[in-house]
Amino acid sequence: MDGLDDAALAKPFTRTGRSQSITAPLGDLIAHLVTHQNFHRGEIALLLTNAGASTGDIDYYDFILEDGG
Repeated sequence: MDGLDDAALAKPFTRTGRSQSITAPLGDLIAHLVTHQNFHRGEIALLLTNAGASTGDIDYYDFILEDGG
């Protein structure tokens, strides 16, 4: 990421999925990648909580504190 400037983040990037392709600015696709995992983490946490299990500390902030930051 350090090597990407505004021009690189604005450059169109094509991602091909299972049955479709999408072209968007690279920066938008990176933002989607980062935020989309939060959606799935929330889904998993909800399923575990509804099943009576604890998800424990799942915040990234807690993770980096444990790792020495």
